[in-house]
Amino acid sequence: MRRPFEILAAGAVLGELIAWAGISVAAVILITAGLGVLLFRASDETLRKRGCLFLTAFLLYFGRFLWEMTPGKQELALDARCGKETVLSLKIAAVETREKGLMLICPGVLVSVPETGGDAESEAFHIGDRVTVRGMLSRIEPATNPGEFDFAAYYRARGITHRVSVREILGINRERRTAGDHWKEGMRRARDGCIRRLHLSCPEEDAGFLGAALFGVREGLSDEWYDLYRRNGIAHLLAISGLHAALLGLGLYRMLRKLGLGFGLSGAVAGGCLMLYSLLTGSGTGVTRAVFMLLLAFTAAALGRNYDLRSALGAAALGLLWCAPLELFQCGFQLSFLAVFAIGGPASALLRIWQQGRETRFKKKKRGDGFLPLLWERWGYGMRCLSEQLLVSTVIFLVTLPVLAYWFFAVPPYSILINLLVIPLMGLLLWAGLAALAFGGGTCAGLKVIARAAAGAVHGILRFYHICCETAEHLPGHSILIGRPRLWQIACYYLLLLSAYGLMITGGVRLRRRLRGASCALLLLLAICSIRPIHSAVPRIWFLDIGQGDSIVIECGDSCVTIDGGSTSKRGNGRYILKPFLESRGIRHIEAAFITHADIDHTNGMEYLLREAQEFRIDRLLLTAAAEADGIRYESLKEAARGRAETTLAYFGAGDQLGCFRCLWPVRGTVPEEVNEHSLILLFSFGETRCLFTGDAGKDSEEALLLRLRDDPKLQAALSDIDILKVGHHGSGTASSRDFLALLRPKIAVLSYGKRNRYGHPHPDTVERLKQAGARLRCTAEEGAICLETKQKN
Repeated sequence: MRRPFEILAAGAVLGELIAWAGISVAAVILITAGLGVLLFRASDETLRKRGCLFLTAFLLYFGRFLWEMTPGKQELALDARCGKETVLSLKIAAVETREKGLMLICPGVLVSVPETGGDAESEAFHIGDRVTVRGMLSRIEPATNPGEFDFAAYYRARGITHRVSVREILGINRERRTAGDHWKEGMRRARDGCIRRLHLSCPEEDAGFLGAALFGVREGLSDEWYDLYRRNGIAHLLAISGLHAALLGLGLYRMLRKLGLGFGLSGAVAGGCLMLYSLLTGSGTGVTRAVFMLLLAFTAAALGRNYDLRSALGAAALGLLWCAPLELFQCGFQLSFLAVFAIGGPASALLRIWQQGRETRFKKKKRGDGFLPLLWERWGYGMRCLSEQLLVSTVIFLVTLPVLAYWFFAVPPYSILINLLVIPLMGLLLWAGLAALAFGGGTCAGLKVIARAAAGAVHGILRFYHICCETAEHLPGHSILIGRPRLWQIACYYLLLLSAYGLMITGGVRLRRRLRGASCALLLLLAICSIRPIHSAVPRIWFLDIGQGDSIVIECGDSCVTIDGGSTSKRGNGRYILKPFLESRGIRHIEAAFITHADIDHTNGMEYLLREAQEFRIDRLLLTAAAEADGIRYESLKEAARGRAETTLAYFGAGDQLGCFRCLWPVRGTVPEEVNEHSLILLFSFGETRCLFTGDAGKDSEEALLLRLRDDPKLQAALSDIDILKVGHHGSGTASSRDFLALLRPKIAVLSYGKRNRYGHPHPDTVERLKQAGARLRCTAEEGAICLETKQKN
């Protein structure tokens, strides 16, 4: 029986997927028993064996996933202490440096230590220390907005469920450290020392790249570099992955073989170095997979046995998923294993077909004598190698395409070519980086020359990488926005891709070559179209959970209108919430961005999009009419809008209209002293749906608006029995007066505020007034992002 580990891995993956889907244990047992009976009656012995292996792995990993998801005693005990200040005594398993301090990784708990210059220095904490802290304990919260990164799932896959924000460090005990703890601490200090040495040998940005590529430390890597590489599909170069381990491990193994060492000794030395390197870099998923597979390859070579890539991949998947079942649902695991599967599976088969077809079409001819025939032969060999690599790169791109779209929302098509250019140089770059690390910082003149040469090689290669990326970004269609495909779309994509692959492999007997090619191209086109974003026929109103702030998006097909976008409780909300949300919905076109007033909990996210997100097209920035005469508080937004050639800056006041929006307040020519009273009050009408957005407008604005409505019965009627009200000032007691609510009588009232905010929002009196007005309350702090769909007229 061929490739039993591949069959076991397929069963394990399906078992975890079924458990994740929530199908009951009884149903799974009944289905498995039925399939077992059918297999027992099957006449084909090979089918019976494969079926038994598959079902065994299916049941084992189904149970393993359920066991992993069952809360343990420690998790339940931590849950009981959540939401209040507590004292914890924890053993440090790892120490990481973050922007605002240190992160101590302990069993089940993340400990956030603010940077104070004293005990917060990383040298004060060692792996294996037992640290006693006082702080606020909370469960790591899952993502509450579409497109937002799910830190709860990421850390849960690593066995961490809670975090504590330290207010006081009560003590550090080093007496109970084990030999393993001393070893891990030594590896951590060695890694930190290597990073410091790299900064002595190379320019700052080059050292930051090498720190990320060689040791997985991204603190020194600039955001500009990471974004550039991510946009062009080569961000995998910046993370420790199987590529890095394979380049270093295979390079060392081949060098030892050329020096005359045997298969066994070369494999043992290279394997030992790889395991040390894995420990040094934190044993990530990609590195662990690559090291395991290379150890199997070295062992097979030493024993004189054949090495099967797909079997090794299946064995690696079985081991990783048994130790950490939730890794299956993480981006790193999916991309790492899918890329290697694409190389060992469909790419290898298609290469064999392509090579056989070429040999059939072009019979070998004896090369003539002379320079030109030799040059022609070398040229042909080079083109054949390039064609083969292009085929492999294309297959990897197609196999990983829906996963890339699911996690990153946009796909760079030129990454197929860019990877062909940059990956062959990656081995040289890594070894040059190691040479700069080994010989830099010394006193010997000869070693300094070698270190400078190595650093120069690194700089030249990185400069070439930048030229490739910057050139690609000037080409049309360099980034195709797909959005986050739904799970059924991903399933359709892979079914169509599998059909195209099956037609290529087995369809040659019945179909002509041209007809087969056209059919495969059609199936591939349908597969790519199947993961395109699906937009609603009517506008959808999204109230994002942005913490203590406001961010409203009215989604209209592949474009949108935004109202505010900012927060005081979630730093980087523009980059980590607003931008991912829009891209996950397949949107990079903002027709109009309304800013109700100047408070940063309404503006800082949108200002980030204006300044940093150049891939977004923002047609209009509409400020409150009060901003026209205010040259201080709105100047930053005005400057950001002027920096964009396509963005028109305008001011919106009472009586102005834009599409479905009508401004009710403020009146032009008035600049209230209180900035909250600058707030735009907007009426949005579409079909049978009417929505009122009030920003932070308080009772003064509400009373002034009520006075104006006495002279406009038609508008007063339009505001009566409103469908959706965005409650003013996050539910503060200074807004939503009784008279104002008596006019509106909203069916749904949406409150946008942060959990446990220091302002006490929403005020109990305001909540009571809303309930008395007959409104159904919806709160972003409790529900996460809220989506309300408008209704067309019958």
